[in-house]
Amino acid sequence: MAGDRSAEYLRIWFAKAEAEEDVFNRFMSGWLVLAMAATIYRTKSGGFMSEERESQRVIAYLKSEAHSVEKAAQANRPNMEALAKRRGTEGGIVIDGKQQFCRIFRGKILGQSPCSAEKFAEATGEILNRVRNNLFHGAKVYDDSRDRALLELVTPFLLTFLATSKHLR
Repeated sequence: MAGDRSAEYLRIWFAKAEAEEDVFNRFMSGWLVLAMAATIYRTKSGGFMSEERESQRVIAYLKSEAHSVEKAAQANRPNMEALAKRRGTEGGIVIDGKQQFCRIFRGKILGQSPCSAEKFAEATGEILNRVRNNLFHGAKVYDDSRDRALLELVTPFLLTFLATSKHLR
């Protein structure tokens, strides 16, 4: 499409995410890139629907890039293992193991139960969405050590995945 600058914007926001020192800002910038890439993917693949939620687009996009999700998880193995062992916040808001996607993620990362690359990508997308929702919609104190620790685990994976995204090349 003439004048489409979406790839340029993705690269600009990705550079901001990489350069950002504050983990909240780094994650939020990375999330913006992920959400934009997911929308581009859904639009170009003919799957975009106006009533579709952002979380659904993100999961569809991650599933389409399932092998890159696995590679990014492998590249960030210590963080992913710590994330898989994490039991969430008080009340288990983010990752508590009760939801099926948590069990899939944990089983794959800890080598307890194999699953397809697509199932793992979907579970990872659910976790990223939970983290995003917790930050964007929860009552956040931006110096909370548990929130920072969670972001320190998940953000390197997010940026590694985005760096390999076909929409950033």
